[in-house]
Amino acid sequence: IKKNDFYEFKFDLPEKLERFVVEKGSVALDGISLTISDITRGSFSVWVIPETYRKTNLQYRKRSEWVNVESDIMAKYVEKQVSKYKNTSEISEKLLRNGGFL
Repeated sequence: IKKNDFYEFKFDLPEKLERFVVEKGSVALDGISLTISDITRGSFSVWVIPETYRKTNLQYRKRSEWVNVESDIMAKYVEKQVSKYKNTSEISEKLLRNGGFL
């Protein structure tokens, strides 16, 4: 959808990628790195400037055509690092009570 000088592209968001996308985060579409402008349940949008539109294959894309979507590598890295510590906390309800937090 062209709005003023910019182009908005909206894509379905596969459930397996939902945890890796954030507004203002990065996503690669067919290898083109873009910034996510909006996220709704099950979809996300990007805005494309005229120069990017002209210099990439986005200008040839048709509605409902498949694209390769790659989520931000940093999001994947953070998930990998955090998952190492999942359920390994030594903090317990008893510890919190003894510390006066509960």
